[in-house]
Order: sequence, then C-alpha cells, then structure tokens
Amino acid sequence: MNFVARQWGIDRAIAVTWFALVLCTVVSWTESTTGQLGKSIVLVVLSLTAAKVVMIMASYMEIAWAPRWLQALCGGWAAVVFIGLSVILCALPS
Repeated sequence: MNFVARQWGIDRAIAVTWFALVLCTVVSWTESTTGQLGKSIVLVVLSLTAAKVVMIMASYMEIAWAPRWLQALCGGWAAVVFIGLSVILCALPS
C-alpha cells in the first residue's frame, strides 16, 4: 500500500482509510447476499456501516480536527441513527 500511496501522491492515512472502507463494503456485501437475513447479519451490516460513517466523518469530513462540540454532535448523531436502525430492524417484531 505504501508504494501505491507514494506513486499517486496520496497521504498514507487516507489510503488506509480508503482500504478499510472498501473492506467494510465488501464484507457487508458478502454478508448480505448469503440469502439468510437473520438479525445477527443485519447487526453485522449495520455495525460495518456505522464504522464506515465514523471513518468518513473523521478522515474525509475532518471532524477529528473540529471543535469538541461538533465532534460530540456528529458522534451523537451517528449513535442515535445506528441505535434507532438497530431497534427498528431487530428489536421490533416483524
């Protein structure tokens, strides 16, 4: 990965984040196409999506260097959305 980052002039942190995002996407896709949509698979895909949201906010939206109140607001928003979707998709009877 270092070679690609140096050759294209990409920051190492950006390259690692991009690779992690691609990996999360591939794992989410493979888990969701197994044909068995149990609650555990839904939670795995939602967790990977939440991880992607946090990585995008921290790296590409540069929330990591923002004021604390904005970091807390974005983190709280991500937590509320993840918990809300988890409750809606898993806890409620279908």
